[in-house]
Amino acid sequence: MHILIVHDSIILALRYGGTERVIWYLRKELANYLRIRCHEYARDCFNAKTMVLNYLKKYHKILNNQPLNSILPKLQKQDDSELLAWK
Repeated sequence: MHILIVHDSIILALRYGGTERVIWYLRKELANYLRIRCHEYARDCFNAKTMVLNYLKKYHKILNNQPLNSILPKLQKQDDSELLAWK
């Protein structure tokens, strides 16, 4: 990524092909950067090893009779209109 010089809040864009071209380039680079960061986050947080280790932590809590939640979960609201009829 190239460095864009900003001076007194005025972008020196003439050297880079005009303001519209600079904005287009920055938008393209930002989209690319966000795509890369999203991929890195998914790779680091949602891989098989990480998920297995987190599950093992939960199982150890259960085996040691420790609560999984610091506050017991409770049903906030039950909307029966969205449920299928029970027979």
